[in-house]
Amino acid sequence: MKELEITVKVNSSYEKLHSDLERIGFKKTKQTIMYDTYMIDKNIDISNMNDLDILSKCIIVRSVDDYNAFIYKIKEYDEFENIVSQKKIECKIDDINSGIKFMEMINYKELLNIKSELIFYSNNDLDILVQIVNDSFILIEMEDENFDNIQDMINAFSKLDIDYDKSNYFVKKAQIILRGKGGINVCR
Repeated sequence: MKELEITVKVNSSYEKLHSDLERIGFKKTKQTIMYDTYMIDKNIDISNMNDLDILSKCIIVRSVDDYNAFIYKIKEYDEFENIVSQKKIECKIDDINSGIKFMEMINYKELLNIKSELIFYSNNDLDILVQIVNDSFILIEMEDENFDNIQDMINAFSKLDIDYDKSNYFVKKAQIILRGKGGINVCR
């Protein structure tokens, strides 16, 4: 299934962002924690690969609330690393620890770990997801089936009066962590 999604990096603290979101009519609807363990085949030599190629070889072992799954994402990028299309497949598992052990048994190793505090907000028009990633940086993600294309999503989001990096609407948290700029949890 093709997904439309944008993700931006927030320039302010969570407290300021929360205040700004409430000021413009958003309400917090849910809050939870998500754990992602990125696993990669031990035989892949990542020393000469770029970040996005490395991440494309990973299977994510995810745990959020009572949901545990293997996730594989397929993303296509333009020359500026903007996502032009993406899809994913998920396979439910009993628990994250068994999933990681399974992956290790088939010759995978942990590449990186991401803990994301997920805070869902909604107003009458938009639903957004605030992510506090590894207690180091804040992202806002917007996925919405009500938009026909990415540009319409960007246009709607850019009208919000919040402080974020307007130069990149396709921030990739795993890439930030892999590069070591957003909390060091890389298992190399």
